[in-house]
Amino acid sequence: MAENQESRDCFQCLTRANTLFSSLNFEEVALLKSERLCLDFKPGEDLYHEGAETTGIFIIRNGNAKITKESSDGREQILRFTNEGDVLGYRAILSGEKYTSSATAMNNVSACLIPKEVLHSFIKKNQYIGMGFMRLLAEEVKNTNKQIIRISQKPVRERLAEAILLLKETYGYEKDFATINVTLSREEIACIAGTVRETATRMLYEFKSMDIIQLSGKKIAIKDINKLIILANLIE
Repeated sequence: MAENQESRDCFQCLTRANTLFSSLNFEEVALLKSERLCLDFKPGEDLYHEGAETTGIFIIRNGNAKITKESSDGREQILRFTNEGDVLGYRAILSGEKYTSSATAMNNVSACLIPKEVLHSFIKKNQYIGMGFMRLLAEEVKNTNKQIIRISQKPVRERLAEAILLLKETYGYEKDFATINVTLSREEIACIAGTVRETATRMLYEFKSMDIIQLSGKKIAIKDINKLIILANLIE
């Protein structure tokens, strides 16, 4: 992790304009500009770690991170992936707990850290900020419920196909418009699909034999997205 010394004007920031902090008034934006930290993270570095004391919330400016929790048997469970503009770590701040998950950079990530004292000041003085966090919490609960249903009711084959589609939506394609623009281990893919590495690996090669995907090391290319959608059982 390194602090980015590049001058970034919060008043002109397009990322801020697309988050709940767009409702800040002039004085609040000035406070944000003076107190926030602009940080750069290399792939594999933690923005914050599960169980650590909270320092503030993180807003993703560029890059992607994975949000994970450690299961009871010590395995990493991937909860979701982040995109530009996502706000991370707010639930722990609002509840007064330690961080309840970890956020790890998947590629080069630039993020703004807003200290929790500044955040508390915004919530007290700006009702729209508080309402915005209520919406974020409600959305998180809804997505968590969907994930529970997906893992408990869908067979592994459907979950794995859906996981590949999720990666495509999150990271997009490389220049060939087929290869997903992220490098993940078989263990990480298994975590996303809620299965073990051996099962995920076997089914990936099954998808390959069906001419749905192409595998090249840790890269996955989608050859037939329509078949993948059908396999994921996402068509009503």
